[in-house]
Amino acid sequence: MEKYAVGENVPMKFHKALVYVLIPLSLLISVITFIVLLGTVFYAPVLSILLLIILAGSFALSLAAEILLLQMRRTGIILLYVGYGLSVVSSLITLLTDFTLNNIISLVLMAGIIILIYIYYEKRTALFH
Repeated sequence: MEKYAVGENVPMKFHKALVYVLIPLSLLISVITFIVLLGTVFYAPVLSILLLIILAGSFALSLAAEILLLQMRRTGIILLYVGYGLSVVSSLITLLTDFTLNNIISLVLMAGIIILIYIYYEKRTALFH
């Protein structure tokens, strides 16, 4: 895989879209999901609490990744990977409890997104400090 050098003119449109649109939307959706999950604690307490913990961790990692990616830090990329990894785990837990086509698609999309983000940032690691 070809990597970009520091002095090159590198296309960063996806990085800008991720930092300014996608991660903030993800944070907003996480807050909404957290509120909705609070209502299900009485029906399935163990599973709901586990999902709330994973969601809270994913939210914290996404927020930290957002701040560090704005500063062009490599740590932001690592936190982004971990945050998306937690989303994959959350999708897997949801799939195991409710095996539907929507949950399968969600899991496949999350896994695909993390692979594409890895490829994108792996080529641009020299640009981050």
